[in-house]
Amino acid sequence: MKRTISDTLAWVAFAALLLWITAMLLTLTSYWQVWSDVMALIDEVKACASNQCESQLFLERFSSTTTAFGFNTDQVKSVRMPAFTIWLVIVLFQSFYVRSFRIWPWLSVGKHQGSPSKRTATGSSSAGSPIKVLTLLKRKAGLSTEEFRDHYENVHRHLGEKYLAPHALRYLRRYVEPGSGSPGYAMAPDFDVIMEIWFPDQRAMAAAMEAINSPAAQAELKPDEEKLFDQAATKSFVVKESASPLP
Repeated sequence: MKRTISDTLAWVAFAALLLWITAMLLTLTSYWQVWSDVMALIDEVKACASNQCESQLFLERFSSTTTAFGFNTDQVKSVRMPAFTIWLVIVLFQSFYVRSFRIWPWLSVGKHQGSPSKRTATGSSSAGSPIKVLTLLKRKAGLSTEEFRDHYENVHRHLGEKYLAPHALRYLRRYVEPGSGSPGYAMAPDFDVIMEIWFPDQRAMAAAMEAINSPAAQAELKPDEEKLFDQAATKSFVVKESASPLP
């Protein structure tokens, strides 16, 4: 929902910006036209004076209403301020609502070891493939598996969504099931959940990291992370997939 609102606002802002730029260009064109008309009128008045004719005939040719490419410039001027105001309001709203803003609406807005809210924007992806960041998280001592999952899904998850949208493509939590695992492997891994975040590109990931590491975001995230995670056990990294074609 947040991504949809942000994308819609980005297109509206872009349209308002185009309208404002067009109105400014038309206004400048009309000013040049007025200047040209004034200079032509002066020349004609001079010529008229030398021929002892009535200058009023030439003054009547000069209209107070000018046009540019067929547009009435008075009407053009009337849309400049509303268009700019719409663009500015959306920019400010986006800056507070999604913690970022992009000029080109068709592009996505665009740190490892330690706290999941302190990651670095490193890594790359092949063309067309999202950047995938995995973070291994261990619950804090004293929390049961049920308490940990309940708090993550009903509280902490929403904090993550608030700052990841609209930068990320997916935000997943893969919980380790107690007593599960393949024969011959450890049945009790040193983490409780694999957090997985997909980004469309490097710029989107950098924008998300900037939002997450802002003072406002840290004021919300850090206290909750300290209650929920064993932060010394956190591991985070970018992965690159290699898939096998199976029948």
